[in-house]
Amino acid sequence: MNKSNLLKKGFKEVSHPVARTIFSLDVGCNRSITIGFFGTQSESVFLDQKDEYSIITDLVCLHNWEHNGILTEKKLELILSIFD
Repeated sequence: MNKSNLLKKGFKEVSHPVARTIFSLDVGCNRSITIGFFGTQSESVFLDQKDEYSIITDLVCLHNWEHNGILTEKKLELILSIFD
């Protein structure tokens, strides 16, 4: 999977002070799927929820390269299918 695939799925590229670049997809109800350190051995996928002030109040790691291996398009599709 590459950056182009993420952008086609609706992810937006966002600057981040630690991860340099993250990819974020709004999944409704003030929630986002965020991919950090994409394409590296630190790659991780999170579900976050923000309050009315856009402050993250809840954060769950859904995928971590160290524990789950490479993020494939199939794995990402399974994660995203929850929000269809």
